[in-house]
Amino acid sequence: RCPDLLDHALDQSMTALMAEKFGIIEHRAKINMRPAALSGVPAKALGVAEGTPSLYLSRTILDQYNEVVELDQEFWRHDAIDIWVSAAASLNKRQE
Repeated sequence: RCPDLLDHALDQSMTALMAEKFGIIEHRAKINMRPAALSGVPAKALGVAEGTPSLYLSRTILDQYNEVVELDQEFWRHDAIDIWVSAAASLNKRQE
């Protein structure tokens, strides 16, 4: 979808770049969060023992055609989490 993406400056907003150069508009995000015990590479990267509690987060960004544009997977240390959620009602029909 983005054959010359690496020819562009990547130190800018990827959202803006994708919209301006490729017509890809980020439309919706799906986020999954769940508790997880760290093991292997994530535990080592975070400098903790295997089995340390964490929060696993997976975020999928969809474009205006509901095609996946971005996938992000993260592990957050249990002692580094402070989550705030703010939501507002939408006047548009809810989409699943």
